[in-house]
Amino acid sequence: APLIGAALLSAIYGGFGAFIYAAVQPRFPPLQQKQRAGKSNPALNPALNEHQYWLNPALNPALNEHQYWLYTSVSSVIAFLQKAWFIQWLRSDTTPVLTTPFTWQASLLAFACIMLCYDITYYGFHRFFLHGSYGFTHVHKFHHQLTTPHRLLDAVYLHPLEAFIGMWLLYLPLVLGVRMRLAIHLSAVVLWEASIALMVIYHSGM
Repeated sequence: APLIGAALLSAIYGGFGAFIYAAVQPRFPPLQQKQRAGKSNPALNPALNEHQYWLNPALNPALNEHQYWLYTSVSSVIAFLQKAWFIQWLRSDTTPVLTTPFTWQASLLAFACIMLCYDITYYGFHRFFLHGSYGFTHVHKFHHQLTTPHRLLDAVYLHPLEAFIGMWLLYLPLVLGVRMRLAIHLSAVVLWEASIALMVIYHSGM
């Protein structure tokens, strides 16, 4: 059941991203051209193979194509397994999320607390480890090898260590909230999942 749930959740993510891309991006052509500048814009060059152009070493001279696909695949597997764990955690007897009574006030408060906790913890991780001397040189520099926005691929091109820690930090606020007996209804979890999807889409230059 957790693996099936993770697959469904991943499909919902993909569908949500496709909807945002199809419905929202065409309404903002200046933003689209700013984020996907020049020749890579399909509106300017409809016959261009965008993937071949984007992987052109002249655009991303530090990018190793084989390493890119390896790290992207590993990060995607880590994300899938993490979602499977999350669904199993939701179904466990020690997690009262599915039995918490619903109120708008409690759900919005829980969502605000989850967002605040995540921002604090991820800022510390990003500022002091990923942009520290060791973390950037050996871990985070790979993510910054991309200089041309490429939709959903930018956000998942991560060193496996960064992917593992960063993706677990997404659900740390929920685990802490349950431990601190914060009333977290399933609606707050759905809002948090939607915000994660939006963060991925926004970070990828869509």
